[in-house]
Amino acid sequence: MKFSLISAVTLALLCPLVSGQQELKIWAYDGSWYDQYGEAVALDGERAIVGASWADNPESNSGAAYLHNAVTGAHLLELVWTNSVPGGQLTNEKFGSSVGISGSKCVVGATGTAGGGAAYIFDTATGTQITELEPSDVSSLDDFGYSVVISGELVVVSSPKDDENGYRSGSAYLFDATSGTELAKILASDGTSDDNFGYALAMDGNTIVVGAPYASGTVWSGAVYLFDAITFAQTAKLLPSDGAGSDQFGLSVAISGTTILIGAPGVDDNGSFSGAAYLFDATTGAELAKLTASDGEADEVFGVSVGISGSTAIIGATKDDDNGFRSGSAYLFDVTTGAELVKILPSDGITRGGFGRVAIHAGTALVGAEEDDDNGPESGSAYLYHWDCNANGIPDLSEPDLNGNGVPDGCECIATDSCPTSPNTVGSGVQISITGIPSVSLNGLGFDATGGPSNQPGLFFHGPGAANQPFGEGVRCVSTPILRIPSLVFFDASGNTSKQLDMNANALSGIQPADTRYFQLWYRDPLGGLSGFNLSNGLEITFCP
Repeated sequence: MKFSLISAVTLALLCPLVSGQQELKIWAYDGSWYDQYGEAVALDGERAIVGASWADNPESNSGAAYLHNAVTGAHLLELVWTNSVPGGQLTNEKFGSSVGISGSKCVVGATGTAGGGAAYIFDTATGTQITELEPSDVSSLDDFGYSVVISGELVVVSSPKDDENGYRSGSAYLFDATSGTELAKILASDGTSDDNFGYALAMDGNTIVVGAPYASGTVWSGAVYLFDAITFAQTAKLLPSDGAGSDQFGLSVAISGTTILIGAPGVDDNGSFSGAAYLFDATTGAELAKLTASDGEADEVFGVSVGISGSTAIIGATKDDDNGFRSGSAYLFDVTTGAELVKILPSDGITRGGFGRVAIHAGTALVGAEEDDDNGPESGSAYLYHWDCNANGIPDLSEPDLNGNGVPDGCECIATDSCPTSPNTVGSGVQISITGIPSVSLNGLGFDATGGPSNQPGLFFHGPGAANQPFGEGVRCVSTPILRIPSLVFFDASGNTSKQLDMNANALSGIQPADTRYFQLWYRDPLGGLSGFNLSNGLEITFCP
């Protein structure tokens, strides 16, 4: 797979998410044995929601869900629901089986309610129950509420054991988040018995993603379906290029913009059930990349839980053994390049902790560890990881974002034209632009140059400020002291050249995050006047960590 990065006159990109990582552990203030707090997690802005469906609040396994401040970890609310089913019991409701959050509303699934399951909408500021969701045709044991997702005023709730297309073929329902009105029921166009369509859900904009991990191209190979949230029509069926039996492709799904992330924990590239995740384009349905853990091993189930936000993906491996047998881990990946960024392990991870139920939003990740034992065996906990990309002590979620692009203003990596090029003997002049990201730690910045005289040498240089000094047949717009970046580059027959920078080289090693430097290209142009050399346009580049 080939990845490309778009160069532009002005480029603003999120700094590496792994810089300045901070861990904050949270748990239920009233947690107890076997609650499994952390089995379901979701994030949006400064709100985090965590499910604990085995909590005894107030009856055995009635379940609970908790809202936390995603920046400080502070407990905000424990959600309390009202079951409208006549004669409905509180025991074994499994409230908190699934959770979702969007703006001022959150949704909580309860697969054990009388009649086949339910879901509840709450106000995230007050904890007030807004409405209860139940489909018109739910049946006992449908597991309605197994997976939930909310985006704006639309809620999707799954019933992976619904029988409409055959035994446990599965379905999902769309609801209005305020009125609770059922809008549509969606089914796979080719659904069949035991598919478990709806096992996982995700939504962004008008795209709904539904996982069916037991759909059988070959046994349990899995499939994922896309639907339009306005027309309710199925728009695509996604399958991996190398799918095989027991992959469980679609056991977890996530979407951000037009990029879909799909977990397949049964993939065996690094051993049986080592796991993988796939990136797909939501518009074209094209497979973009396959992701696996750099240290993956058998039975780690990498991909059992996935999340994506912008250019960063998080993938859980709940049976990884780094902190003991099945202690669990999570990995961050750059969606643009497919590169693994960092492996996340809790500072106090334990054997059978189950760390790896994941969610991500902007510069914050939430990872549940449902079998952690701080409040007793399998009471559960969760961890918030914040990133402070400019190392100023303020979590990125709390930084201002005045231009509204989703990137903290202090974390922008920006390359801007600082002066124009000068005409040369072959045309209007040499134009340079960047490739990659102006990041000190990622060390992936490069330059492209076009419009030069064929087969002539050039040399990139940089300085601390702007200038306006005639030099050769052009204008030097970089102030002294000037640092030359070895070695020479040469224009090809078409007048193009490029250079990949090494931030560890002497000419660049002094650059630190948040530094702004000015870059230009000197080049030979023998027929271009008495001096015989010229200069490109200039670029002002601000570096991030």
